[in-house]
Amino acid sequence: MSVEEALVPLREPFMERMKTTLRDMVESDRFKDVLKQGLDSHKVGHDIVSKIETVIDKRLNELTPQLVKEMVQKIIKDHLGWLVVWGGIFGGVFGAVFSLIK
Repeated sequence: MSVEEALVPLREPFMERMKTTLRDMVESDRFKDVLKQGLDSHKVGHDIVSKIETVIDKRLNELTPQLVKEMVQKIIKDHLGWLVVWGGIFGGVFGAVFSLIK
């Protein structure tokens, strides 16, 4: 007799006990309390998202065209300054090479 064949008679009683256990667990007050807390935490999460959206909207409304221009210029200066330098160097080298080729 194989292991699978030996387990066949135990399948039905196991399933019945599992159904009973799950039914008791779902109907318990503790399960209902935990489920309610989980649903309430979702509500709290929605409140937090709403507050964050409000703060972002306020901050965006404070931006003026001049402030946006200054922010973009600062970002370019901080992060793309090397691009300007190397662009000038390579542009000069390529210009010199092409002028010699002509």
